[in-house]
Amino acid sequence: MSEDQRSMFDSGFHWQCVHFNELSLKDLHKCMAIRQEVFILEQRCFYLDADQFDQSAYHLMVKEKKDLDSKLVAYLRIYYDQKSWHIGRVLVIKDQRGRGLGKQLMRRCHEEVDKLNQSIHAPIELSAQVQVLKFYKDLGYRIIGEQYEDAGILHQKMRLDRLDCPRPSLADLSTVIFDFDGTLIDSAYDYAVSFQRLTREWDSNLPLPKPEKIKELMFAGIFPQLEYCLGPLEETEIQRALEKFRELCLETPLKYTSPYPGIIDLLDGLKQAGYRLAICTNRSQDLCLQDLELLGLSDYFEVVVGGDSGWKRKPDPEMLFEIFRLMQVKPASCVLVGDSIVDIKAAEAARCSVIAVHWGYTPPSAFQNYSQIQVGDVKALKTLFIK
Repeated sequence: MSEDQRSMFDSGFHWQCVHFNELSLKDLHKCMAIRQEVFILEQRCFYLDADQFDQSAYHLMVKEKKDLDSKLVAYLRIYYDQKSWHIGRVLVIKDQRGRGLGKQLMRRCHEEVDKLNQSIHAPIELSAQVQVLKFYKDLGYRIIGEQYEDAGILHQKMRLDRLDCPRPSLADLSTVIFDFDGTLIDSAYDYAVSFQRLTREWDSNLPLPKPEKIKELMFAGIFPQLEYCLGPLEETEIQRALEKFRELCLETPLKYTSPYPGIIDLLDGLKQAGYRLAICTNRSQDLCLQDLELLGLSDYFEVVVGGDSGWKRKPDPEMLFEIFRLMQVKPASCVLVGDSIVDIKAAEAARCSVIAVHWGYTPPSAFQNYSQIQVGDVKALKTLFIK
C-alpha cells in the first residue's frame, strides 16, 4: 500500500487511543462487546475476557468515520508490565478483514507506544495465534519460547525490540510533578518526633523509635515505619494508627523541616521558564498543604494530590492520573521528579517521564537497575530544564 493509499484509507476511520480512566461508558461497552463478538462468539474461545490488565491499559479503537458514536471496526489494548509493553486483544471485525486494516492498526499501535515510551525503552510483547505468525513476523516480531495452548488455540509468544526509540526531550515537557518528602523537603526528624508521640500514646511500654531509623525508613513509606514503631498491626489498627499519626503531625509544629538547599531557586526558575508545577505525594494531603503553607511554598504549585485523597498511593499511577486530569495535560508532557523506587514505578505505570534525585532518602545505588534520568544535586536538576 502506497503512502497516498494509506492516507486515503486512514481518512475513512476515526482513531482513538485512551487510557481506561478516560474511556467513556459507551466506549467501554463497545470494547467489551467487540472483544466478546470476535474471540468468544466467532472463535469459540471460552475464557475470562475482562481481566486485571484492562484498567491499566491504553485502548486503541478504530471507529467508522461517519460519527464518533459509530461502531468499532478494529481494536487492541496496550499496557506496561514486567519491564515490557504488552499488546493484546488485537482484532478486526469480519467485514473489514483483507483490506490492510490489521497492519495499519499495528503501525498505529507502535506509534502510540513510541509516544508513551518516554523514559521506558522497553520491548513490545504479544501472544499470537499460530495461524497469524507470518503477519507479526512481517512487522518485525520474533518468536520467544515454545508454542502453548490457550483457550483451545495454539499461541506463540513474540517480541519486538524497540531499542531505536528516541529518548524524551525535556524541551517538550510543560509540567513538572514533584514528590514531596525527600525531594522538595527534608522532613525526617519532624516525622520522628510525631512517631515518638504516636508510640507513647499507643503503648507507653513500647521503646521510643530512634530518629535515625525513622529517616532510614523514609524511602520505604509509612507502613514500614508504623511497623517499626508499633509492631505488627491488624488492618483496623493500621487505619486507626494512620489517623492518629495524621492528627499528631497536624499538631506538631515544624522545627527541623526545611526545603533542600537550592529548591527555592529551582522552583523560581521553573516558574519563570513557564513550567506548570504539581505535587504527587504519599503523605496525607492536608499535611502536605499545611507544610507548604508554613514553608512558603504554596504559591508554586497548581495541584497537590496526597495519599489520602481517595486514589491509590504510589507506586500505583492513580494519583498521577488524577493530576493529569485536573491539569488537563497528557502524560507525554509531564515528568515526575522523585527520590524513590515507588516514584519510578508510578511514572512508568502512568507513562510519563521520570527523574530520580540522589539527595533524598533512597541510596543512589538502588537506582542502578533503572534507566531513567538521574541527578545528583539540585543545581544539576535545574540545568536539565533551564539552560
